[in-house]
Amino acid sequence: MKKTTMDIYKAMFPSLLIYLVIVAAFSQIFEMMGLGTDAFMTPGANPAMPMPEFHFGTMAGVSLLVHSIYLIAVGLVGYGLILMIYRMARYGTEPEFVDAFFFFDPKLVSSIGTYIIEKILTVVFFLLLIVPAIIFSLAMVPLGAVIGIDGIRGREGVFTPIKESWQITKGHKGMIFGRMAIVVIIVLVFSGGIGVAAAASGMTQGALMKVLNVVSTVIFGLIGYAAVVDIIRELVARGAFDEIDPIYEEIEDEEIQGEVL
Repeated sequence: MKKTTMDIYKAMFPSLLIYLVIVAAFSQIFEMMGLGTDAFMTPGANPAMPMPEFHFGTMAGVSLLVHSIYLIAVGLVGYGLILMIYRMARYGTEPEFVDAFFFFDPKLVSSIGTYIIEKILTVVFFLLLIVPAIIFSLAMVPLGAVIGIDGIRGREGVFTPIKESWQITKGHKGMIFGRMAIVVIIVLVFSGGIGVAAAASGMTQGALMKVLNVVSTVIFGLIGYAAVVDIIRELVARGAFDEIDPIYEEIEDEEIQGEVL
C-alpha cells in the first residue's frame, strides 16, 4: 500500500525535528561564540548594490572554516533526509534518524563534490538572472534521493546526480513551484507577524530573541519539509524516478537494508 503525504510526514517528523533543532541551535551557538557569518562577511554599505564586504584575520578564517564544515555536514544530512522520504514513498521503508547519515560513507567525497557544485551553480544562476536560479533550485529538490540511488546502483560522477535531478523534474517543475510558492507565502506572513510582535514588545535582542529565532527556524523548516514530502511523493506517483530507479528490477532485501536503512 502506497503511503500518503501525511503518512510519510508523520513518520519523518521526529527526524526532521531533531535535524532542524540542531541546525537552528548551532547557528545561534556560532553567533554567541563570535563565529557568526559577520566575522568574515558583512552586507555592503551601498543598498543599491548590496555586495558583501569580506573581512580577513584569524577569527574570520576560523569562522569561515567552521561554517564551511557545518554547511557541508548539514547539507549531507539534508540529502539523507530527502533519500529517507523517497524510500518511504517508493518502497514503504520505515525511517530512523541514523538513516540521515547515509552519505557519510566511503563515497563521502563524491557526495561533497556534488553538494558544492550544486551550491556554486545556484549562486552563479542567482548572479545572472533570478528566474534561471529559481528553475534550477526547483530541479534540485529531489537531488538527495538521486545521489542515493546512483550510489546504490553504482553510477559515478559528481555531475551525474545533478543532470539526472534536472532530467526527472522535466514536466514537473510547475508542480514543484506551486508547492514551494505556498510555503514561501506562509513563511513570509508568519515571519512578518513574528517580527512585528517582537518589535512591539521590544524583544529585538537578548536571550529571548535567540530562543525565538531557534523556534521560528524549526517551525518554518517543518512547514517547508511538508511541501518537500509532498513533492517527492508526487514525483514517485508520476513515475519521475522510474528511469533512474526502475522498480521492476529486483533489489535484494539485504542490499536495501544495508545501503539505505
